[in-house]
Amino acid sequence: MANLWISLNFVDLTRDMRYGNIGLEPTDFEEEEVGKLYRAMRKEYGRCVSKVYMSTSVEEAVPIGWVFQKRAEYTDTNRKYLRETWVTVHIGPQRFRLDRRRKRHDKRAEEDQRHAGG
Repeated sequence: MANLWISLNFVDLTRDMRYGNIGLEPTDFEEEEVGKLYRAMRKEYGRCVSKVYMSTSVEEAVPIGWVFQKRAEYTDTNRKYLRETWVTVHIGPQRFRLDRRRKRHDKRAEEDQRHAGG
């Protein structure tokens, strides 16, 4: 089974600026372990405040990840700020989005079931 990949984007909400990102990185979680990945990200990056969505030519607002918020400290001072982390989930380094693939699979299964008379 293929492992999930993630990309991260960091936003300093206190200063209202994006300050970093991490491109596609493999995780230790497999495709069926999206819930475990979510819990690990929540533990690392704070409470979930939203999902990340992507529009496609076929569907609008397909969920592809989460947005987390957590108080963090600046590295050069002891001051705290509100950090937002945008996590997008991918099936592999080819940038295929997890939920988009699942929806296509679910649609095929529904079509197969209709054709089979179910």
